[in-house]
Amino acid sequence: MKEKNMCESSDYYKLTVKQERYLKAKSTADVVLGCIGSVVLSPVFLVIACAIKIEDGITAPVIFKQKRVGHKDEYFQMYKFRSMKLDTPHDCPTHLLENPEQYITKVGKFLRKTSLDELPQLWNIAAGKLAVVGPRPALWNQDDLISRVSSKVQKNFFIASALV
Repeated sequence: MKEKNMCESSDYYKLTVKQERYLKAKSTADVVLGCIGSVVLSPVFLVIACAIKIEDGITAPVIFKQKRVGHKDEYFQMYKFRSMKLDTPHDCPTHLLENPEQYITKVGKFLRKTSLDELPQLWNIAAGKLAVVGPRPALWNQDDLISRVSSKVQKNFFIASALV
């Protein structure tokens, strides 16, 4: 089968035509699913947004965005429903915070338990920045995770970071 060089700087990154077609179809399916999911779940988005506003006030932001590293080591803004208080350190993984429970809101605790805080990532999927299935995108400052994921998964298989 004929191979095409996807990365001009190296012969390591070659895909067959069949693999290219598969990845194009997967990417298209991801975008379509992201769009459909965003529309179908829009009433759930509205209820969650109202719950966050009721707990934290009308001026508090509903969406939390964070710089992540995605496909081909490109940065993008990943969206989530805000589950933590406004004074929480922004670019620190929750598990590295001292006493992280103090930062989680009441609504946020429920959202995290049910994974509903992840729903706005459908917008990232619809925009082509995330895939439905694949590796979890790392924070921009998690160098050890970025290098491990980039070298073993994303570069070898040309897949986008994902929701699950």
